[in-house]
Parts: sequence; structure tokens; C-alpha cells
Amino acid sequence: MSIRVVARIRPLLDKELDKDTIVRSDRVEPGKPDTIVKIPNPKNEAEEFSFAFNGVYDQPTSQETLFTCEVQPHLKSLFQGYDVTIFAYGVTGTGKTHTMRGGLKLAERGVIPRLLSGVFRRGRKIAKDTGGQTTVRVSLSYYEIYNDKVFDLLEPPEKRTPAGLPLRAEANGRTVVVGLSKRACEDLRDFEKLYIEANANRVTAATKLNAHSSRSHAILRVKLTQTTGDAVLESTASAIDLAGSEDNRRTDNGKERLVESAAINKSLFVLSQCIDAISRGDKRIPYRESKMTRILSLGQKKGITVMILNLAPLRSYHLDTLSSLNVSSRAKRIEVREIENEVVFKQVPRANPGLAGGGITRQPLRPLANAHFPGQAKLLSHIERLRSALGASAEQPLQSAREGRCAKSTAHDDDEWEAEDEGADGDEWKPRSRAKPRSKPQPTSLPAIADDTGSAPASPRTLRLLDVVNSRDMARIRGLVGFGAKRAQDLMDYLEPTALEADDGGGARSIKSLDQLRALPGIGGRTVERAYAGLVIA
Repeated sequence: MSIRVVARIRPLLDKELDKDTIVRSDRVEPGKPDTIVKIPNPKNEAEEFSFAFNGVYDQPTSQETLFTCEVQPHLKSLFQGYDVTIFAYGVTGTGKTHTMRGGLKLAERGVIPRLLSGVFRRGRKIAKDTGGQTTVRVSLSYYEIYNDKVFDLLEPPEKRTPAGLPLRAEANGRTVVVGLSKRACEDLRDFEKLYIEANANRVTAATKLNAHSSRSHAILRVKLTQTTGDAVLESTASAIDLAGSEDNRRTDNGKERLVESAAINKSLFVLSQCIDAISRGDKRIPYRESKMTRILSLGQKKGITVMILNLAPLRSYHLDTLSSLNVSSRAKRIEVREIENEVVFKQVPRANPGLAGGGITRQPLRPLANAHFPGQAKLLSHIERLRSALGASAEQPLQSAREGRCAKSTAHDDDEWEAEDEGADGDEWKPRSRAKPRSKPQPTSLPAIADDTGSAPASPRTLRLLDVVNSRDMARIRGLVGFGAKRAQDLMDYLEPTALEADDGGGARSIKSLDQLRALPGIGGRTVERAYAGLVIA
């Protein structure tokens, strides 16, 4: 089921004139209830925009009529286990707080007092019809979101912390306020006392557009608990009075009011972004960009949601009203699953007494065998490899000083083990410390150079190296690993014939073997080894 969106056009105030009215209601067919809001195009007033809603309530509509048509039908669903959410939306000065809270007179009571009155009345009726077998308990939580911080309205302001109360996401997807107080209510008189005291803690201020402007979003949660024997059914009714968006060019706000206005406008902008994203079917909905949208969670709740759009009929609100109508019309496309809460039990129902006695056969615990330890097989195989390596090194002398005392492990640090020292018994092992010890740099292992002094032909790698050396190409020689500019120049100087050799008609010098190359001044065996190892043979 989609969110039910209804529009309410507030009546004119004392100083407002009927000639400035531009918003009106209309109906699809004669004799049908009003479901259309019409407003002129701000660029061409001869043209009208029409917005369809589930219901439209014009200026003469009373508080009782609005409650009877839009809220009272959902009281039955609330007692059946459905969660119900009702929230007022609109710009500042359109009557949202009047719609939700109302006045002190009986006829002026808003949605919230009438909702609680209906809850207590229906609860007494259920208790009477069941002969007292079903009891209905009501508890309240009331808090505000001020400057994107959550504060408990049932607690005095001096108990507030500057950071406010944190939010937490539960496994069922709901967002709850951590540390929020709950107060039990026995009847409507208890509620009215708590509600009046809590509203005195809410932040309000006067602006140019509204003498009693709400500077925060207020959320009242009514938790209903129905108990029949061991069965418990819980449901929640949420009534939300959102602060109105403000055009600071018209409100004439000071510094503090501007900060509040920025927080209000940001949260309402995020709400409109969430509505747009849901209506488009986006996978990512930006709920988490504001605490208000996290708590409201449009489209995520399982229950019934009613959105009351409050409108001012005046021309001075023209653009703001048009923006609110656009957002609300898109909210109609949001689908909400009507799923009732499950009945839970205070305790596990009693079954056969023999189940709790000695007649039950319990499944034995699984023994903690070696196979159940993670990484056991990997660790044992690594230990065997180390033992074999240690035994082989004890039987044969060390072939090279480069070989380490222990084989380097390729396993994870948690699986690495090493012998205590070189002379330790092969069966004594200890885990390696997590702190990596300082190790001396080990010499890089180079491929062995083939012996080219014998009668056997030289290897391809040797021939390639000699070819590069004898090429007298400075770029190729400098490209050899280990040959820098200086060694390359020394080699080039050696290959050039001396003056005496030139006079005798001798040819250019050349390198015949790697031994001859090693013997050259400034080259050395280490340089030859590195150049030999660095050659790439196609």
C-alpha cells in the first residue's frame, strides 16, 4: 500500500485578505470528496497546476473532521498489531503544529490528543469485552531533533548533554534512540499533564512569518502493549510535527535563528531527496544524511503511514507552496508494506514435564579432537618440513655461508615456528614472536656462471655477454646490470688499441672469455656475476 497523502489548506488569519488567496481545492466529479489542489503557474497565472491527493481539506475543515476521516480509521489497525505513523509536512506558518497539537479548547484539539483519547477509550472497551483477560498498557516517549541533535522532551533541559542522544539501527531495520525515557500513562489526564510539561521544553521562537515557530522536529511515540495470558502484542503509533522550511529572506532571522533554519532546511531537503530517490526506484536512499530521515525511514516501515501536507493559501507563499506540492505528490508513489507485529510470549509455553527432567537424552558434546583446530594440518606439515631441513643440515656440512640457519617459512605469521638455536634438539620448538627481529641483509642469490675455461663450448648466456662487451656500443654496455658509466668507460678504454699496437698494425682488442673480463681493472668478478645474471636470453 502507498503512503496516504492528504492536503489541508489553513484558514486565513486576521490580517490576511481573501483577495490574496491563490490555492483552492477541487474534486474530480460532482458529489465526490475534494482530492485536487489547484494553484496558478507563477510564470503565467492564466494557467493552473493541479495536484491529486488521497484527500484535500479546505479552509473551513475542523480538527474533528480531519481526525475522523484520516486518523480514526487506523486506530483499529493499531490494536491489531500494525504500526501507525502520522506526520505533518509544510513550510513555516502553514499550521502544522495546530494540526498535530491543536489548542486548549475541546474543539481545537489536534491529532495527537484525539489519538490518545481514542487509544484509552478503545483499551477500556477491550478490557471490558474480554472480562479483564486482556490488559492494555500505554507508554510514551517524546523527543525533538534540534540542530540535528536528539533531545528527550520528557527530561528537564538541565539534564541534556551537548551531543544529544545517539541513534542505533536494530536488526529489524528500525532506528531507535538510545537512552530515551518512557513514561506510563493510565488515562488521558496523565497524558495531558506529561504532554504539556514536555512541550514547554521544546524549542520555539518568534520569526517574521510565525509568532510561535517550531525550531525543531518533535516526535511522539505511543507504545501499545496488549497482554492476554502469556501472549503479548506490541504496536507503536508515531505522531511527528516537522518544523517548517524557511526562506531566510522573508523571516528576518538573526544569527541563532539562521543556524536553526539551516539545520531545519537541510533535514527537509534530505527528506525530499529520499522521497525522490524512492519514487525513482533508486537502490541507494540517502536516509543517513540526516537524523530526521533515519528516524522517519519512509518506505522502510512496515505499517501504515499518513502524510498531512499543510498549505497556506496566500500568494506570498506561492513558490514555497508549489515546492511542497511537488514533494508530496511524489511521496504518494512510495509503497509501504502493511505487516502486523507478531505476538510474543512472556515465557516458553510449558510442555511435557518429562522434557525438563532426566528422561531427555541430550546429544553429547563433540570432542575437541585435533582436526577441529583451524590450521592444524598446515601447522603439522610445516613442522615436519622444518625437522627434515634441520636433520639434513646436521648430517651434511654447510655448503655456503649464505644459507640461513633456518628455512624461511612462507606460511602466515601465526603459523610460523622455528628452532630455539642451532644446537637444539629437533623435537624442541617454540613459536616465533610477533615482533619481527632485525635481520641482516642477505646477499642476493645469483645464477652460477658456466665454466668457459674448458674445451666445452661457451653457454648462450656467456656468448651474449661477450657479444655485448665487444660491441663497443656504450649504450648496450651501460645497459648491463652492474655496469655504470664509469665501468663502461673503463671497458671502452681497454678495448681501444694502444699507439704501439696501432703502429705494429695490430687489430682492435676483444674479450675472449669471462675470466679475461673479470681480470680487467675496475670490473671484478662481482660485476661480471651481476651482468651475467641480469641478461635476458630470448
